[in-house]
Amino acid sequence: MRALAERVMMGPRHAIFLTVVLSAIPIPPVQFLGIALVGLVLLRHGAQRGLLVAGWNLLPLGFWTVFLGGPPITMQLLLVMIVGALVLRETSSWRAVTVVAVIHGAILTLVVEPFAMEWFRQVMEPVVSYQEQHAPEGMTERQLYKEMLALMGAIHSLFFVGLMMLARWWQSTLFNPQAFGREMRGLRLTPMFTIGLIVAAVLCFVAGTPQTIFLVFVPAIVAGLALIHWLVADRNLGVGPLVALYVIVFVLNQLAILLIVLLSLIDSSFDLRKKLASQRVDDE
Repeated sequence: MRALAERVMMGPRHAIFLTVVLSAIPIPPVQFLGIALVGLVLLRHGAQRGLLVAGWNLLPLGFWTVFLGGPPITMQLLLVMIVGALVLRETSSWRAVTVVAVIHGAILTLVVEPFAMEWFRQVMEPVVSYQEQHAPEGMTERQLYKEMLALMGAIHSLFFVGLMMLARWWQSTLFNPQAFGREMRGLRLTPMFTIGLIVAAVLCFVAGTPQTIFLVFVPAIVAGLALIHWLVADRNLGVGPLVALYVIVFVLNQLAILLIVLLSLIDSSFDLRKKLASQRVDDE
């Protein structure tokens, strides 16, 4: 994957050719690589060259979506990648990137909702049938669709953050080794930011859309994972605990995510990194 990044950084022609080829292959994971490479160009060279490369990539992605009936997620991810990469380049703030991710998920949910019923029937009928069997008693079909749609928006938001991390990791690997790790492990939500998340969550309950809580707390999920990565690196625990962490997240799902969110909220108020680092110094 480093070779892909090196090739893209050789110049605008190389960047356009390689990313357009990847975007033209109708396999979403391959197209996602192309989108992350566009993010790398935006991070390294800014809007002028980055928008040129992104514009060329809109052609194959748009053709695939409009004329071949491909899923619109690739187009959406490219557009939000443009915004997210430019925001990160200007602010160097992953908190700002997570806000972009939440806005992306919210727009996705609002735009798709009018068409969600038919889309779910055609594409996700097996999943919907399973959810209907396990849904709480009294939940209507439309409420179930809304809940699944909000979950889809949150997952897309986290997926965008993942692609943004890949682009930043490429940039760090090529131009500033180990900077990405330090940057991500240092991600911490400020108290005011956390208050904003809590207020937004309360408003979701008041508005009768509690299913959007997961989307609102995407920044806290990312920050909580960053804190755990910092702890593992600070204590030189190796990759084993991280593998166990993501296995637990996959298995326990909502419970594990809730604990990660709570950890992030506690860290926001008490700066656990500072306390744990001080404790380690005292122990030595």
